[in-house]
Amino acid sequence: MKVLFTAQDMQTRFAMLDWFRSLYGWELGKRTAWFSGKSLVRERDIRQGIVWRDDWITKTRFFSTFHINETNFDAYWQGLIEFDPEFIVGFPSSLIDILQMAKTRGLSYPSRVKAFSPLLRLYCRFTEI
Repeated sequence: MKVLFTAQDMQTRFAMLDWFRSLYGWELGKRTAWFSGKSLVRERDIRQGIVWRDDWITKTRFFSTFHINETNFDAYWQGLIEFDPEFIVGFPSSLIDILQMAKTRGLSYPSRVKAFSPLLRLYCRFTEI
């Protein structure tokens, strides 16, 4: 199976996602933590306790989901606490893993998060190969 995304498909998809998130107060420029399936960091970054990349223009902190584990927990936890997002977007399993590790350590998240938005594939066009 091959998935094709046209420019119009992408525009529709992003408009639907923005509309969905806006129902909960999100708009571009509000502090957002984003957990998606991208490897954003190098081994050198991980050794320095950095598991994210910041987009200062949109106030988004993109967290790498490929390095969530017990060894890197402190980097993720500190990155979330320090950034203090108003919204979180991403794979539910990534956030659940981090929060379960926090719970086993007796930590609670001092959050002002208003909403969590799962990554959704709301619109795409499928074609056969």
